[in-house]
Amino acid sequence: MKILDKNSILDDIQTVATIGFFDGFHLGHKFLLNSVLDLAKKENKKSLLITFNENPKKFFKQNYDIRQLNTVDEKIEKLSNFGVDYCLLLDFTEELSRKTAFDFLNFLKKNFGLTVLFIGYDHTFGSDKIKDFVQIKYICNSLQIEAFKIEQFNVEDQKVSSSLIRQLIKDGEFATANRMLGYDYSFNGIVVEGQKIGRTIGFPTANIDVLPGKLLPKNGVYAVSVIVENQRKGGMLNIGNRPTLCGINRTVEVNIFDFEKYIYGQRITVEIKKFIREEKKFDSLESLKNQLFIDKNLITNFLKYI
Repeated sequence: MKILDKNSILDDIQTVATIGFFDGFHLGHKFLLNSVLDLAKKENKKSLLITFNENPKKFFKQNYDIRQLNTVDEKIEKLSNFGVDYCLLLDFTEELSRKTAFDFLNFLKKNFGLTVLFIGYDHTFGSDKIKDFVQIKYICNSLQIEAFKIEQFNVEDQKVSSSLIRQLIKDGEFATANRMLGYDYSFNGIVVEGQKIGRTIGFPTANIDVLPGKLLPKNGVYAVSVIVENQRKGGMLNIGNRPTLCGINRTVEVNIFDFEKYIYGQRITVEIKKFIREEKKFDSLESLKNQLFIDKNLITNFLKYI
């Protein structure tokens, strides 16, 4: 997949495109993008996905806390693996925010060979905030662009959306969130040094420095898989303030099962499978240790059957 920016030009290339932020690249997004890829192949054209470095909502509400399901790099990787030919990656700027639906579609037509546009059922276009598909189709037709609307995609009678998935993940509801994503939610980060107290009670942990814009679930203990040094290992993830140790800062640390290598400074990936329990303050390190044995046994048995 080739990454384009606002100054790129696709000469003598016709494209079939869609547009959106695509946070999480969930099953609804894949349903939409499959229509793009199928028609592009049928008509011998190139597929184009138009997206943004940051959620446009941040431009209009700069104090709006909307941590994302995917970093930009994660999203680009998923799109590339899906088989998209081109990704137009834009910054949502003041200049862009002033473009009407006609102006923006005309820009895509002239610079990126747009001939066919697929849009989601709830997409809003331009500074004139056009959401009615009849109006969008009329503008597209005036520019000799075909327009198609894709209806909402449901899983178990629930509408799949990035906002719903974000809420499910915040609440630790990973069975439903992962079904809607079509994959296990994950994050990655660099392993950094911590207080090293876990190793004194038999549960050494890798403390992970996670990008601040990445969405993490509520505090607690989780069953996870960890990808480290090209291996996949089971693990026990703890997110929280470590109240037993009188912690203040929120930490993200994982006990990797059957793994004892030195990995400080390395990047690891954690796939979250299931919420196990809430964070709890224990009376002593011994009580914490006993609970961690219970947690590990529960997680080990759970991971055997997935």
